[in-house]
Amino acid sequence: MNTDWHDLIQRHIAGLTTEEEATLLQDALKRDDAVARLYLRYMNLDVALEAHAASNEAVKELLTSSDASTLSRSTRWHFWRPLTAAAAGLVFGIFGASMVWAYALPMASRAVERTVSVLTEGFEKADLTSSRGFPRQANEWSGDVSAPVTAESGVAPIEGDRMARLEKAASSARRFSYAWRILDLAEHSALDQAETRKMEVTAAFNTAGEARPLHYQVRLAAFSQEPGEVRRIWNHEPVLFDTVLQHVGRNVITSADQPGWQTVQASMELPPGTRSVVISLAAGAADDEQPPGSHYLDHVRVRFVLAQASAE
Repeated sequence: MNTDWHDLIQRHIAGLTTEEEATLLQDALKRDDAVARLYLRYMNLDVALEAHAASNEAVKELLTSSDASTLSRSTRWHFWRPLTAAAAGLVFGIFGASMVWAYALPMASRAVERTVSVLTEGFEKADLTSSRGFPRQANEWSGDVSAPVTAESGVAPIEGDRMARLEKAASSARRFSYAWRILDLAEHSALDQAETRKMEVTAAFNTAGEARPLHYQVRLAAFSQEPGEVRRIWNHEPVLFDTVLQHVGRNVITSADQPGWQTVQASMELPPGTRSVVISLAAGAADDEQPPGSHYLDHVRVRFVLAQASAE
């Protein structure tokens, strides 16, 4: 079988592969060094291949394991040590429901943690407007988001009186309907004093129509570029995967007997140099068929979790 590994890896990172495709990729990573190296390149982990020889066996063990928690304690230590020196990202749970990249930062012996609310969005403003396509600037909703609506098609807001409707994707080639927003970190001075910085995003999804498996997704991507430059990068995949600093995806697939609102949460460490973060919220059918009803979005929450070493 002639498999396009570039396409398969990119779709897996985006959470678009089927169970059979994920299994195919997992098997290839175990037996084909070329595919493993290609996967690491797409995940911005090239530096891991150049790390000290002590980490080589750990890299191999990571690639042949479907769950990073199966790594032995000593193996994890040898793998983290060279990556800490190189300030590289590490992927946990390659074939799980989520992909988490985390920077290896020194742990403070005593740290003070605090949270800062960034966005509390219930789509209550009736005059909230959005534009089609990817955002051109920070702090605006874009994509397939319509003006907020009240209860309709048997779906009521999870909070308040309104919710956002996600219209059918503008392109028939897209299986998801999207809501995008860019966060400009230059507007948040609280980040400057923190030693470790994490962003958490929570969103609630619902879909009208008959019961069937549905696919909901929250993705976060960090860039060093300012918001106005991210649009050009996001729309060109080869540039995107060479430029993104950090990328996290959380996917939830419901069963046919799970109607109603579903909450999805994703969190991401913010690497040094991050200027912009893309928040991507998506809903689609798990079986590649377009559901008969509309998707709805509500109760979006964005916050920073900041840690600072105490003076003690």
